[in-house]
Amino acid sequence: MEGERWVNCPVCGNKIMKARRADVDEICEECGNLITICVTKSFVTTIVNDEESDEQSFTERMLRYQEELALLTN
Repeated sequence: MEGERWVNCPVCGNKIMKARRADVDEICEECGNLITICVTKSFVTTIVNDEESDEQSFTERMLRYQEELALLTN
């Protein structure tokens, strides 16, 4: 479909899914890492989940990453 983007695993490069919009957690079939995926019209973001985020919801993880990125740009 037009506008869909491939989402690759940031660890091994495996193609995980093709999406136009997404906000999901997926397990890479190649390396087994749990990947948080966010796809919009403008960008694709993949984040390898760590042990610290295991108990956090997708939204909580995104807010934490947003705060961390803000610290880098200030």
